[in-house]
Amino acid sequence: MHLSSAQMRASTHPGTPAAAPLRLPLHPARTRRAYLYAVHAGASHAAISTLLEAAGGEHRIQRDRVEPAIAHVAAVGKELGLNKVTPAFIPGAFNGALTTDVRQIEQADDTTNLGRLTFNQFKPTDTKVQLGQFTGGSYAPRAETGLPDLYRGPFEGMPQGYCLFTHFRVVEDGKSPDDCLHGVMTAIAEYDVPGGDKPAAMTIKFRRLRLQPTPSVAQNQERLNHWLHLFKTHNPSMNDAGVGEVELPANGPVGTIEYLLMDENEQVHVGNMGSCMIMKRWSPPAGSLGAALVEACKQ
Repeated sequence: MHLSSAQMRASTHPGTPAAAPLRLPLHPARTRRAYLYAVHAGASHAAISTLLEAAGGEHRIQRDRVEPAIAHVAAVGKELGLNKVTPAFIPGAFNGALTTDVRQIEQADDTTNLGRLTFNQFKPTDTKVQLGQFTGGSYAPRAETGLPDLYRGPFEGMPQGYCLFTHFRVVEDGKSPDDCLHGVMTAIAEYDVPGGDKPAAMTIKFRRLRLQPTPSVAQNQERLNHWLHLFKTHNPSMNDAGVGEVELPANGPVGTIEYLLMDENEQVHVGNMGSCMIMKRWSPPAGSLGAALVEACKQ
């Protein structure tokens, strides 16, 4: 260890005052960036918390009931310069905390039909299902797969994959939620960031849809047989493992979302139909399918 001359004097001459402790100079630019990031993160989190409080604990709500809070988030995003797409904040797994999308969905219990869930690509379209979006990580089918509501990053050969994983259960009379069939509908897309005069925009080109059972159904022959009986005869693309996939036409649906506020961990966007959503970054359980996706983002 190297000692300074002052430290050497203090050690050999006890009466000599000890040298002042060594202090490393702070990098002004780096310190300022860290400070501003902390301030921005705190302000954006406060605005999003206000929106969640306005929803009164509901995770699916009519937009007009929270419009002032949405306007507040938009104002904060603009003030902080967070009303734009930041590429570094795109990759990863996210779960929904709030949505104003209530089209053809019963708000009381999140039920809809298979047609609404799959853009009428899978049948029987009138099959009643209960959605597991925007309900947090404890929803049974999601807890089983570890898949998030939204994943952005490398996926099946697409460097800019955009996947919506909607967990659901088939509602059957006389059966408890645990005994019902559980599945996942995956909307597989690619995202693009136009930039230029549209800094807040992200376009989403949907490529295919996938319907499949969760492992608790796929690995139980009796439950898998029930799944196949319900869906396979109506969906030619479905294989004996219960997985069906439909390719969407090249001129198929393209969505555009605009970010009112995008920070690293919390993001608020508005979709084509005016629905507003809060998405929060999520860490899937270790060893799960979701964790494998997040790991792919780091490579």
